[in-house]
Amino acid sequence: MTEEFGIPYVVALGTQAAGHTVYVSEQATDKSSVLAAVTDEIVQQVVNDLRQRGQVNQAAAKHILANPDTSGFKLKSQAQDLDMQLLQDIIKMPRDLRVSYGENVRVCMGRIMHGIFSYGTEDNKPALLRLISADVDLLKHYLSQAPRLSNLKFAFEHRVGLAVELGRLLGGLIRSVGVRP
Repeated sequence: MTEEFGIPYVVALGTQAAGHTVYVSEQATDKSSVLAAVTDEIVQQVVNDLRQRGQVNQAAAKHILANPDTSGFKLKSQAQDLDMQLLQDIIKMPRDLRVSYGENVRVCMGRIMHGIFSYGTEDNKPALLRLISADVDLLKHYLSQAPRLSNLKFAFEHRVGLAVELGRLLGGLIRSVGVRP
């Protein structure tokens, strides 16, 4: 996390009864002296505790909310990746599937992309997040139909995985702003 966010940090080791030893970094780039005192087992324990409390997802959502217009906006980059792969798949489809199934997928993905790109300037962010969430669910529905279409051959499992990850990122945003989908 320190490398990703580039911020100084504090680590407190010990118990309340025995006392804490506190290590503070002076610079975000000088991590070796502080982390040398922390074993891999302790780091793994802290990460597991944070995951159980949901703090890792909340921290990621707060980071996304703080920087919605940057190229590091994970929701945007995930959606762009899914959009590009779906477009490549649609181009390869037979004409009848491209016109019917492919058009539905493109329209749905277009609404998702429009919502994500307008997120930074939107005044009513909770309503926009609900609309994007509904479109992601609809896209997952369309992708689940792919294996049942006889002439359709593409890596739908991978595309569904990307859509699920997009939904998870969006769910983190929704929880962080307190919106129920």
